[in-house]
Amino acid sequence: MGQSVLAAGTVTVANTRVATFRQALGGTAGHLSATKNNGVGFTIASSSNGDTSTVARVLFEAN
Repeated sequence: MGQSVLAAGTVTVANTRVATFRQALGGTAGHLSATKNNGVGFTIASSSNGDTSTVARVLFEAN
């Protein structure tokens, strides 16, 4: 588990499957989503470019 701060509504984090949770509201909140980027990790994004919230993430590894 870790957390990241959105900048202009997005942050890229290395790893695999992810669940996101807003920890602290910042700016104009939007809907959170996570998209996997093969070979890079994943990007957590908000539907609002003005979102500067702190978001927590939980990573899941497949066996």
